Amino acid sequence: MAERPNSALITKPTPAPTVTCPKCARLQSNPDACDRCGLIFRKAKALSIRAASRPPGGDAMRDLLERKWEKIQGQLDDSEAHVSFINLCASLGALDFAGLRYRGLTPPGQAEDPTVAKYRERVLNTAMAQAVRSPKAGSPLIRRLWHLAIVVVIIAVGVHFMRRNAQNIADLSEHESSELQRYLPR
Repeated sequence: MAERPNSALITKPTPAPTVTCPKCARLQSNPDACDRCGLIFRKAKALSIRAASRPPGGDAMRDLLERKWEKIQGQLDDSEAHVSFINLCASLGALDFAGLRYRGLTPPGQAEDPTVAKYRERVLNTAMAQAVRSPKAGSPLIRRLWHLAIVVVIIAVGVHFMRRNAQNIADLSEHESSELQRYLPR
C-alpha cells in the first residue's frame, strides 16, 4: 500500500506581494486595504487626488507651496527648511499637501528613506496635534457647554433656596404648633 503524504505538511504557496501601501510603504497582496495600518486604498487615492489638485486657498497658495517644495525636495538634510515647509502647510491647512509630497519621494516597492520617514512622521504628528486642540471659544460646542453650566448653577441655587425655605416652614410649623398647644384645653 502506498503511503499518502501528510496533509499537514502540504502548504499552499502564498501570493507574492503586489501592492505597496502609500501610507506605511508595506508590500502586500491585499489590493483593497493595508494589512498593517488599515488604510483603504481607494479612499486614500481619492483624497490624494483632491489634495494634489487643489489645496485650500486656491491657485496662489498652491503655487506658493509648490515653489517652496521645489526648493527643498532635493535637500533632505536641510531639516530647518523641511520643518519650515511643514509648519507653513500646517498654518495654511494644507498638511495633506505636505504628506502627499513626502509620500511621493519614495517610489513604489522601495523602502522609505529614514529622513523622509521622519518628515512624514512630523506631518502626521502635526496633523494629529491640530485635530486634538480644544475647540474655539465661539464654537457651538463651547456655547452649549456654557449654557449647560449656567442651567446647572441655576438649578443648584434653586434647590438650595427651596431646602432653606422648607426648613424655615418646618421650624415655623413647630413653633406655631407649640403656641397653639398652649391655648388648647388639656
